[in-house]
Amino acid sequence: MGKQETKPEKKPMRMVTSKMSIEETIEVLREDLKTNVRSKAWRKHILLNPKVEEMTRFPSGVDSVLINTPVMEWGVRFYTLSKQEWKQQTIDRCGQFYCLVPSNAGFHVYLFVTMDTGENVVFVFPPHFFIRYRERYWGKHSTLSGKILRKTYLKDNLVMRYGLQPGSEERVTGARIYGASSHGVALGIVLNDEAYLFKTFITYAMTKGEQIPLYMQERLSMERAQVEYYNTGRLADPVELEEHDRKRKEMLMAEERRREEEERRKAAEPGSPYFYVSGPLNLVQADEEILEENNGFWQRGTAMFSDSELIEESQREMLNLVSVEARILELKNTPQKKEEKKGVFKRLFGYFF
Repeated sequence: MGKQETKPEKKPMRMVTSKMSIEETIEVLREDLKTNVRSKAWRKHILLNPKVEEMTRFPSGVDSVLINTPVMEWGVRFYTLSKQEWKQQTIDRCGQFYCLVPSNAGFHVYLFVTMDTGENVVFVFPPHFFIRYRERYWGKHSTLSGKILRKTYLKDNLVMRYGLQPGSEERVTGARIYGASSHGVALGIVLNDEAYLFKTFITYAMTKGEQIPLYMQERLSMERAQVEYYNTGRLADPVELEEHDRKRKEMLMAEERRREEEERRKAAEPGSPYFYVSGPLNLVQADEEILEENNGFWQRGTAMFSDSELIEESQREMLNLVSVEARILELKNTPQKKEEKKGVFKRLFGYFF
């Protein structure tokens, strides 16, 4: 009898957990993308050939699909510059792949793209980025949030032109970068040769201030025009784009005034449970916040916002809340005199219940 062949044991599949660092998460996602996602996406790519042959407008998005694996749910966006470019795409260069990964600070977005140079890189967008994106592009009263907000950004900003910020001469770990897209500019740092972390978002209107060097304003204007070409098939006039920004700002201000009038009207109704509070309610004024954030990203030697700090702060708040809840539960289950319980509650919360 011949020897029985033994199949090599499969390595156990690593899963993404909320305690993983960004670098560890990227490692797991890269393996999942290579093993489970690209082949399925390529089969979909082949099925889209007839659709691309019938298309007459380029550059253009072609289609979006969802691919589920044991590790993650992936979104795939197919895009082409021309019919010829579509035929030249390969299994390793056939779309943009993204996934929403939960963490202790909220959902991070991991976007895997193939650059013009052929390198495969990943862009990481933490929760703070989308807070700024919603406030600064859609307005502070926008109802967009969660997965819908993140997918809206990815859908409307399919093309991004990126480069080094002033003060960063080489693309090394820690160097500051920018990414210009349709809605505005993403600002962040280099994690390593193939990974970039975008920490915050500013609109193009915000790049016109004194904090941004003039030559950088001109570069961003050119980058934006190039992005619009990829989106619409024509190079946009900078004057036209500035007019678009002006109209959008007027629209957001009009929406703000409409909401204030609505709140005033409700508060003025007899017996209304509402009351109107005028004046700014933010502890930090918007202009001061913008100035602080822009300085942090555009001037050399200024400390930048750290995503790890946000995570640590969130973790501390959760631990404090858990400890208080555990203490309350312990007090409920322990027979004590009424006066003693009140004293403990006062120490915890600063007042009696």
